[in-house]
Amino acid sequence: MDIFDSTYYNINKNLHRLLGCWPYQRRCEKYIIRVIVFSWNISMIIPEIINLIRVRNDLDLVIDSLPIFIIHVIHIIKYCTYVFNGDKMKDLFSMIKNDWQHANTKQENIILHKYAET
Repeated sequence: MDIFDSTYYNINKNLHRLLGCWPYQRRCEKYIIRVIVFSWNISMIIPEIINLIRVRNDLDLVIDSLPIFIIHVIHIIKYCTYVFNGDKMKDLFSMIKNDWQHANTKQENIILHKYAET
């Protein structure tokens, strides 16, 4: 059984797969999902930009519109960071898998379970 199918990592695996960021996902599937997610993000931010341009002369409306715009920008930056650091994520998941496979003593298993639950 793969460690990432266990209850500790199942949610992470499924959410990463949903966003196209799971390092062990098929390349074609990953790229298709990334295009869909990125297109969705762009389609969300374009109306926000248009709205900010439209209300640029009214400070109250700009202040009302800015938080949603900033959230979308942060989301796009965070998603791009995940995409561009895919190799590092793969290394990280490989190290996690290696740690679980080479836990020899009961104490090591307790430590791994403790940190997997938090």
